[in-house]
Amino acid sequence: MVQVKREEGETIEHLLRRYTERLKRINFFKTVKTRAFHRRPSNKRADRVSALYRARKREKMEYLKRIGKLEDEPFARSYSR
Repeated sequence: MVQVKREEGETIEHLLRRYTERLKRINFFKTVKTRAFHRRPSNKRADRVSALYRARKREKMEYLKRIGKLEDEPFARSYSR
């Protein structure tokens, strides 16, 4: 825990600036950000299954493009309103 004591005649803004500088020095903000988005570690089997699924889907899309049943950019979106 970081503690900063207020000196005599010190403004609140200066106190806050010293406090945030100390937090930056100990990489507090970086650790908070990494803890905020915790992901469960995946297992090897699930990784392998998802990789196989993506590979099969990619092969299927390439095949459909090759035989002409699929456009080159089927999911192209126009963002103009």
